[in-house]
Amino acid sequence: MNDSRKDLCLYRLEKAKKCLESAKILAKTEDFCGAANRSYYAIFHSIRSLLALEEVTLTMMIIM
Repeated sequence: MNDSRKDLCLYRLEKAKKCLESAKILAKTEDFCGAANRSYYAIFHSIRSLLALEEVTLTMMIIM
């Protein structure tokens, strides 16, 4: 694994952690819609951090 992929992985993982912290705060204030949104992005960024190690790009999908 090269350093740039590792750095990208760590950057994305940090974004995931911040989203998770936001989700926890929103849930405590009973903003469950906001908490669900931040939880989704925590998972999204976590997966992207792992995929960065394999140089795979994941784009956001809107499902209605």
